[in-house]
Amino acid sequence: MSRLTCKYDGDNTLRELCTFDRESDIEADDCMTCDEYCDAVEAFNGTCSDCAIQKAIDKLAEYEELEEKGLLLKLPCKIGDTVYQLINSHIYEYKIIGICFDILHNKWMYEVAYEIGLEWFKTMCDFDVFGKSKTVFLTKEEAEKELERLNEQRE
Repeated sequence: MSRLTCKYDGDNTLRELCTFDRESDIEADDCMTCDEYCDAVEAFNGTCSDCAIQKAIDKLAEYEELEEKGLLLKLPCKIGDTVYQLINSHIYEYKIIGICFDILHNKWMYEVAYEIGLEWFKTMCDFDVFGKSKTVFLTKEEAEKELERLNEQRE
């Protein structure tokens, strides 16, 4: 995805407000300043750096820089989420309690807790939530739908 922000005069700004005459597409040659395009600065008698819109642009620029450096990670679920796994025509419910990277096997591992009777157990799983053989789902409805589809295929 191409960047939505760029640098102009040391500040982050929106790319669509700038022109680029040089080879760099991160440093703009000319841009409208925020007080030229944003009524919020004038309305609040502030400066661009005090403006909520500028703060959002700065945050977006930070995320874009992290993404370009390969430091932005998007995981399919977060700690505290419940996921549902299909195993042998059964749906098992797990609570995500930790996420780590297994350097030895070069894959993400999820520490999960699950309940059997009145007892809770913990284990590590390497759920394939993106793969073609998807067996882990973020909602019970998705898991039930997939189980139904698999059962229909078997008939």
